[in-house]
Amino acid sequence: MDRAIAEWRADNNTFPSLPSHPQRIVGWATLSLKRADLAQAQEYAGHAPIHADKTRSAITRCKT
Repeated sequence: MDRAIAEWRADNNTFPSLPSHPQRIVGWATLSLKRADLAQAQEYAGHAPIHADKTRSAITRCKT
């Protein structure tokens, strides 16, 4: 995960290579926190809910 975060660039999204949606949430959160530009931080943070929804859906399916 550390490598995917370190190698991430706007033209090279490495997060799809992460094996789980929770790891992708951490990746997007990490990028968001590292940004000085608020608009850019908000853009990156906007990706996390997509992966949170997928994680929640998977957990819900496991409970039934």
